[in-house]
Amino acid sequence: MRYRLRQIRRLWGDEIDDPDRRFDLEPVLRAQRLRGALGDTAPHR
Repeated sequence: MRYRLRQIRRLWGDEIDDPDRRFDLEPVLRAQRLRGALGDTAPHR
């Protein structure tokens, strides 16, 4: 998990600490996962 968090921070920098920015990113990441654009290694809830 720490590796993934470092990757995220490397991509988005300090923006990831902004709750509004995280809220904006969540639906985009979910849509990419549904499309198979992300390597889905985590189990779905």
